[in-house]
Amino acid sequence: LAKLQHVAGPILSARFSSNGAFLSVISGSGKLIALRIVDLANPILRVELSNAAPRQAEFTNDGKRLISYWSDKTFRVFNLATGTLTQQFPAPGANLITFRVRSDDRRLLLVENNGTISEISFPTGVELYQEAAHPNQRLTHAATDDKKGRVLLAGEDGSAVLFDLNRKIPLSKIRLSTPIHAFNGTLVEDWLVYGSGSRLILTHVPTGNCLFNETLTSAGGLKVISADFDPETGCVFALLSDGRCWTLSAPSGKKLAETDALTETTGVLTTGCVNFVGQIAALFDESGRLNLCDIADWRLSLLPTNRIEPDELDLSSSAPLFRS
Repeated sequence: LAKLQHVAGPILSARFSSNGAFLSVISGSGKLIALRIVDLANPILRVELSNAAPRQAEFTNDGKRLISYWSDKTFRVFNLATGTLTQQFPAPGANLITFRVRSDDRRLLLVENNGTISEISFPTGVELYQEAAHPNQRLTHAATDDKKGRVLLAGEDGSAVLFDLNRKIPLSKIRLSTPIHAFNGTLVEDWLVYGSGSRLILTHVPTGNCLFNETLTSAGGLKVISADFDPETGCVFALLSDGRCWTLSAPSGKKLAETDALTETTGVLTTGCVNFVGQIAALFDESGRLNLCDIADWRLSLLPTNRIEPDELDLSSSAPLFRS
């Protein structure tokens, strides 16, 4: 659909808004950029501070604001209609690794690397509670299921806890493969898809059963840079750093497609993201160039497939990892 470049050098992370109308980009040079998909050439906002660098940016669910966390341990909120800074407040924790916007757009879930989670009121910044959800672990990743009020907290050694945010209790423990290179920050219908080196892994989180663990390439240096699960087609999507896109059926892990038709980049891809609602993918190569791709025809070719239905699966036949 489009190729353009707003910054030079690698892109650290990119996020679509839930409706696929906006894209946020964080560059290695410390810039935060927000783009409207229908007008990519003219950024809504482009922020670079002399005393802080952006670490993470998340859209509110209504698509009206962009909430960003910076290296000076401050949240900054931008209005997407005007591109202006509307609010900033300090983060209560000292070592935040990630945050999520709750579905009501009135709370932020904060995850710290010492295993502590907390919620703050938005937009006041007042802390609502704090819990030691995965103590004695150095956390590296988190994935949320806001519909069911749960968060999966993963430590650097692969140990993970599924935590109930409403009752403030752990539900189960599982073990993930390490190192993790591509971690989908959302649990989709109880499933977590992620990459570990060149392997693509799909895990049923409540039970800890690994439904498939596929090595996508034996070429040295290549890795999975983006992974996602499409609930409509029942397929798992993975993007490799060489620009190839893999599609596998779930839960069998059967390879349905392998293509490089989504991009004509030169060089190595560093990051990417997919929005199944807007049916688009954003891929960034090592120069920082954005390649926006239409995936509507690709998804249409996968329909109909058998969706994963947890109640219909014999999870006892898949590989158990660790549970309690």
